Amino acid sequence: MRVLLFVILSVLISVTSYAQTEQPKEIDWQETEAKIISIETFRTRRKLNEKATVVYTVKEDNKEYESRVLLDRFPFIGSMKSEGDIITVLYNKDNPLHLQTESNVFMTKYGLYILIAGGLGIMFFYYRNFFKKKSKQNLLNQ
Repeated sequence: MRVLLFVILSVLISVTSYAQTEQPKEIDWQETEAKIISIETFRTRRKLNEKATVVYTVKEDNKEYESRVLLDRFPFIGSMKSEGDIITVLYNKDNPLHLQTESNVFMTKYGLYILIAGGLGIMFFYYRNFFKKKSKQNLLNQ
């Protein structure tokens, strides 16, 4: 019981300290279509990543920009994109050279919450089974 109380207090303290830090301002993402010019594959630690150089037009000033964006990559398959493909990208309205794909924005926003929820779920599952075993042993000992 003490361990569970300690874990709950630790999570509450970390969440409240994170909430009190100054949060960066929300980025105004705009959606546009981009054409892939080239794809570069590179390795970071154990993971292979693919970065595409794309050309796209910004709606506000009708200028054509060239930038790079990280592509989603499936293990052993690749990104399923090739040169000449049209993809949907999100650019920062204040800095049009800052690009992301829609899935990267989702993981940036909600990835930490998914990780915390998964960890708490595993922890509660483990402790529930732990206390069931102890209660069965206590019944058998009586």
